[in-house]
Amino acid sequence: LQIDGVTSPPDEIALVDRPLQAAIGLWGISVLVIFYLF
Repeated sequence: LQIDGVTSPPDEIALVDRPLQAAIGLWGISVLVIFYLF
């Protein structure tokens, strides 16, 4: 997560990292579905 020695705060990375957002979203949806079914 370091580019040219510059680091971004984690919340800033979470706002611009689309694959990370997709992974978190899919994880959340799958957890809700599992709790709903069982």
